[in-house]
Amino acid sequence: IIFKNLFHKPLGTTLSITLLSLSTGIISLLLLLQHQLEQKFENDLRDIDLVVGAKGSPLQLVLSAVYQVDAPTGNIPMAEVDKIRSMRSVQQVIPLAYGDSYQRFRILGTDTSYIGKYLGTLREGRLFQENMEVVLGATVAKSTGLTLGQSFFGTHGEAEEGEKHEQAGYKIVGILNETNSVLDNLLLTNIASVWTVHEHHEAGELEAHDHAEPDTMPHEITAALIKARSTMAVMTLPRMLNETTNLQATIPALEINRL
Repeated sequence: IIFKNLFHKPLGTTLSITLLSLSTGIISLLLLLQHQLEQKFENDLRDIDLVVGAKGSPLQLVLSAVYQVDAPTGNIPMAEVDKIRSMRSVQQVIPLAYGDSYQRFRILGTDTSYIGKYLGTLREGRLFQENMEVVLGATVAKSTGLTLGQSFFGTHGEAEEGEKHEQAGYKIVGILNETNSVLDNLLLTNIASVWTVHEHHEAGELEAHDHAEPDTMPHEITAALIKARSTMAVMTLPRMLNETTNLQATIPALEINRL
């Protein structure tokens, strides 16, 4: 009876099967997207207990420092980060300094432990050792066409048409394998390189306005990723830093769950 009914009304049968297939496909797609997003968020969090930066929106701080998809909340003194590094409850501190880009890919000043945190491995060349040396993420190398040994100039800010820092060029010394993490979309260098570029930029602006040489300013970074030694430290450090310093400390896992 069922088969006779199906063949008796072929148009209705076809529409029913089509709607059922579309419904099942949409549900499957949503489940896959949710799984991929959760996996992506977890991959990029990669054992980061706290993010420390300038005061402002906690979510903005997490998105900019962990996922590199938002503007930073400001800069913080490197000296303050060094104080956090010396705390017994802190196991690891990874400093981050950014503000420039190349073809809209962010140039990130950090140390090599940042690459190790995301299990990055070299496809070509070596890791940065000297100032103005850069290691490319896999997606950056593929999209820009940059190769080992080439040089380039960074752009101020993240707009492709921004002002170029032509007084200080970067040299590519390494290219990473794909990691399916935020590492793929970054150009990595040491923090001193970022400071050098911006010191040249500020000196050029002062010279253009007929000012004297710029005063020596304390070095600053944009944010720091922190791994604590215990769960208790994860819960107590943010409150302590938020109440006793001019820094903002937030737990990225909480902010991402809210998002």
